[in-house]
Amino acid sequence: MAQKAAQAMCWVEKAIPPPPVDLGQGNKLLCFDDCYAYQMDFLKNEYDDFEGDVKEIAESIKEKMTKYFPEYSKCIQFLDEPEKSPDVDYSTLLEDADGGEYPFRGFAHCLLEMVEKLKGNETLEKVKERWQSPKSVEQTMLDRQNEFRAYRGVPPFTLDPELTKRASNWAEHMSDQHRWHSDIHSRYMSVVKPDDPDLILDGSPIGETVSLEVAVGMSPQDRAISVVDLWYNEWGFYRWPYYNGKNVKFEKIRCFTQTVWKSSTKVGYGVSYRNATDDFVIVAFYHPAGNIVTEDFAEFKENVLPVIH
Repeated sequence: MAQKAAQAMCWVEKAIPPPPVDLGQGNKLLCFDDCYAYQMDFLKNEYDDFEGDVKEIAESIKEKMTKYFPEYSKCIQFLDEPEKSPDVDYSTLLEDADGGEYPFRGFAHCLLEMVEKLKGNETLEKVKERWQSPKSVEQTMLDRQNEFRAYRGVPPFTLDPELTKRASNWAEHMSDQHRWHSDIHSRYMSVVKPDDPDLILDGSPIGETVSLEVAVGMSPQDRAISVVDLWYNEWGFYRWPYYNGKNVKFEKIRCFTQTVWKSSTKVGYGVSYRNATDDFVIVAFYHPAGNIVTEDFAEFKENVLPVIH
């Protein structure tokens, strides 16, 4: 349950707010994926299973909380006293009323208390809805990409059944064949198949973003958020006023530019889990395709827009 509450805190703090307009410093550098999977030690399953040294675990969590989430500092007292009872009981929300005591129970309840205090009851209700009525992976990805498009004044994508079917087939194909043409320095890529009929719809090309993601205990919905964030966060490499073929390497920005490409209006998603390697192949197909390169690169000027202030 401590894991569950910590995941909720990550979601509230790193997935709900809009991304920073500049890279910033401090906790802005901790993205949702980092918070969930790599940085926050208390998210690992063994802590809820009470394996390992409680004091050592508590110190590690305190270090991360102090650095990245100082506004939740009240909850540190429950790390110093892991068996301390919570001030406010959220057993109904956490669904732990019948589970008895467990390490960091007070800490888990305190995190939800602070979410309610800092963000309000409406946000806590969103946490409840997220746990009790999770969206589909496709809807989660669509909503997340449309959030990012809205930041730039770009019309939302609509989910297209034909693109979804093709993206799903391609994800399964890549999963079965282990066919990857990846940059060793990157977890993501766009696979270019100019003669592939599956990348033509209504006589014009389909755009594509693809990612290979380790599972790391994430729910499918949270993995979907993480992947879309990964694609969008390439914005940090983009050079304004627009890409001109020389000011940045295209492979560093192509997932971002396709995500926010103004004239792309439809999208479809495909996800395939690879049990042997405990990872996901995630594919998004777009139409009309973005990342259209012309001699003067004018398409990038017209379709990749700055954030609305």
